[in-house]
Amino acid sequence: MRKYFAGAFCLGLIVLSGACHPQRSKDLQGKLVGVVAKENARGRNDVYLQLEATLPDEDQKKIYFIDDFFLTYIIEQTYKVLLSDYVNQDVSSLEISLKLENVSLAAGTVNGRPVTFITRVERIWPDFPRSEESYLYQELNPGRPREDFYHRYLEVPLSYRRPAQGSFKLYYELCSDFDENKPTILIPIDGQRTFSQVGWADKYKKMFGLEFNTVIYEYRGMYCSRIPELDSRNIDWPRAYELLNSDNVVEDIERIRRDLLGDKKINILGGSGTAMIGLKYIARYPENVDRAFLMSFFKDARGSSEAGVAYFQRFLKKNNLEKVYDQAWQQPDVERAQLLFLIQRLLYYDENEVKELIRETSQGDFIRYKKYTRLLGTVDFFVRSIQKYKPWTVVFMYETNMPTGVEEKYDVNYPFLEIARPLLNIYAETPTYQEHLFDIKNLEKVTSEILLVGGTLDQVAPVSELVRIHRALPHSRLALFEAYHCLAAPQEARICRNDLANLFFLYGLDSSKLSEYLESSRAENKFIGFYDNSAGNSGN
Repeated sequence: MRKYFAGAFCLGLIVLSGACHPQRSKDLQGKLVGVVAKENARGRNDVYLQLEATLPDEDQKKIYFIDDFFLTYIIEQTYKVLLSDYVNQDVSSLEISLKLENVSLAAGTVNGRPVTFITRVERIWPDFPRSEESYLYQELNPGRPREDFYHRYLEVPLSYRRPAQGSFKLYYELCSDFDENKPTILIPIDGQRTFSQVGWADKYKKMFGLEFNTVIYEYRGMYCSRIPELDSRNIDWPRAYELLNSDNVVEDIERIRRDLLGDKKINILGGSGTAMIGLKYIARYPENVDRAFLMSFFKDARGSSEAGVAYFQRFLKKNNLEKVYDQAWQQPDVERAQLLFLIQRLLYYDENEVKELIRETSQGDFIRYKKYTRLLGTVDFFVRSIQKYKPWTVVFMYETNMPTGVEEKYDVNYPFLEIARPLLNIYAETPTYQEHLFDIKNLEKVTSEILLVGGTLDQVAPVSELVRIHRALPHSRLALFEAYHCLAAPQEARICRNDLANLFFLYGLDSSKLSEYLESSRAENKFIGFYDNSAGNSGN
């Protein structure tokens, strides 16, 4: 079964050329038979897709055209291909079969000839009938909400360093039960997002069972916080960096706080890249944050780049896999960059699969290697898809990753650095490169209560990085779990994570309720203990 990653994006469904009145809603089932380049395409959605399908009440197959980012993107992520690589080519070998529920059709033109467009779809099965996995279109593309009390558009500078360059509307959102008498938690959004955050203020509140208000925003440049000049398929990368860098994002958060709360303090909840953005904001405005719950992250680009590599080397040594991995690396039928990519992806949630992948590959057994290449795609697709569609991610990876100098076979950070290649090619050899790298300073001045949370199985942000941050923060505690990145797995740790966040915001860092909760269910929740600075290890 093909797997499409979860997330939440925002554009209109179809742009028709010479469209007539829409026809009634129908269901369509068929296969992709062609990819047509758009003439004079300016945006990143640069192709039409041709779907050969039949209607339930008709026997004859017809060709229907798709001109929609979300449908195209879901198909690409399901089959791990960039369809723009297949313009005017036979795509039958890709075996792309779809089912679209409750579609509307309308006449239009493609490059001067009349065609029928799919203009609306309610639910998408991108790999039907092989998989029953489906997606509601409205959840993928919630649209641009009208401005009201809960949905707000804030005028902010394109560049805070150069405010005279102009401004754009930044979208932010309040939970639907927002109470002005309650404290507020902001969930920072980082540059790794794919889909729109519309509706996520409520989703985060429900996910963590939070009793306080929740606020989120759409990352600058993304759909409801659109910056038109970044929509081009030919991206001006220096300009993209100037507009999308994390310094601007920190100032966006402060503008939101002031607009919403005035002089009141805010609370922060984040994990991984969102925790990096959150701590950078806290370091810049320590007087404006009461409490912060931060999981699995780094304070600088060096830690982000080197920690995962060091973790992988320790993983090989701990499991007596060093020689076995060397044998896998030397296999002539294995693409080395792809092997590293699969290892890096799998280490997010399943160390045992990594062990088996290395052992089997070393013996010339490529079944698991091919299986995960089908499921996760190639490293080339992973990198190029992000570079094509997500300039904010390219900028974020550029800021938070750097060359490690480590031997190639251990460099599991390689995919992230490759994503940043468009900017590295411009700046890597210049004096400004070091200035661009993510590096949070002045942590000793932070007086906010901060609960840090990490997992001993986390290869992305190993415990050693959280220890560095914990030691620099005057008023923090570090809770350790036997768990993966952001305690997303195992399930017991994830449930505990959510409960712990709510307790922390309610009662504070030094409350006995935190320890009592963790100790009462230690056997079930994967809690190891609080890091003990004096002992240099985890403990109570």
